[in-house]
Amino acid sequence: MKVKTRLATILWTVGLVLLLTGCSCGGGGGDNDSDDDIGGDDDAQSDDDSADDDSVDDDAIDDDAADDDWSAMTSGTTADLSGIWGNSHSDVFAVGWDADNYVSAIVHYDGSSWSAMTNGVPPAAELAAVWGSSDTDVFAVGWVPWSGAKVILHYDGNTWSDMSASGVPPTLELSDVWGSSHSDVFAVGYNPSDGSSVILHYDGSAWSAMEGVPDAGLTAVWGTSHSDVFAVGGAVIQHFDGDSWSAMTNGVPPKSAWYGVWGSSSSDVFATGSDSHGVPAILRYNGSSWSVMNTSGVKTDSLRDAWGSSSSDVFILGLTLDFQYVGSIFHYDGSSWSEMTVPDNTGALNGVWGSSSSDVFAVGNGGTILHYGP
Repeated sequence: MKVKTRLATILWTVGLVLLLTGCSCGGGGGDNDSDDDIGGDDDAQSDDDSADDDSVDDDAIDDDAADDDWSAMTSGTTADLSGIWGNSHSDVFAVGWDADNYVSAIVHYDGSSWSAMTNGVPPAAELAAVWGSSDTDVFAVGWVPWSGAKVILHYDGNTWSDMSASGVPPTLELSDVWGSSHSDVFAVGYNPSDGSSVILHYDGSAWSAMEGVPDAGLTAVWGTSHSDVFAVGGAVIQHFDGDSWSAMTNGVPPKSAWYGVWGSSSSDVFATGSDSHGVPAILRYNGSSWSVMNTSGVKTDSLRDAWGSSSSDVFILGLTLDFQYVGSIFHYDGSSWSEMTVPDNTGALNGVWGSSSSDVFAVGNGGTILHYGP
């Protein structure tokens, strides 16, 4: 399974064990909306980077797929893709890691086909996430697998380059990145040497480590502005108000585990993860407190990344272990969650992003890229 960090892998495994043991003893199943037992079945492409036309189909999207279903795209890679972000439908970036060949992976979609980007990309970085403020300002983060050294890349519209981050610990596994502008970017992860969490901030000229970070492996970050940023991981949900980070506890169940976060506004935020029994769970924030959503339409072992176009159009990725990893996608229409149709034999899905409600991409292991829309 491809997940944001090794710590997230551990957390997911523990959650699955809890789920299985919970089922055997009657706990953790069904539709239970209490706080203690949640219930419910939770980043322009370089000219020299374009791939040979023979490496992709004439049409990267299967036109025979129904408009309300997801269809497989030809990615041109077999790497495990972890993160995706775009500036528009014709300017989309996906990042990951080819574990079989020990090479970094960045692919770009120009609205017609996907192609590999190699100009300035380091040869061996496990890239976990990507985000940008424009087509000439894109950030990708991750780490070097065998050393744990942090990786922060920047794309200026022509080439990728490794960003210097003096004053920041060299050994960090960065799992996600988000910003409100070019001069306000946040990256989260943890330090494998001692297990401590880390949140880095870029002010347009330099990266620095932020203070007041909890002792939990952070896996995701999202916000609406510099003074309204959410970070999740382990059993904690943190909020940054522009001055300091603080733990959010109102409505957050104890002994839970959170993996993804996304919102439509400062008063409408979704967090995905699992409850104290390892059962998939989704929290929703209304501006003052979190509450547990009814997830009766969500049948999966684990919930991952989330993205939406509005409060009534939210997509969440699921992961089930059934002899092999099986990916699923769930949709929220403003009133309930339902499972969407994905291609047969879809493996683990790790990241989701869209330019609109009818143009959504999901990426996963083995070079999987799915598209939703006409």
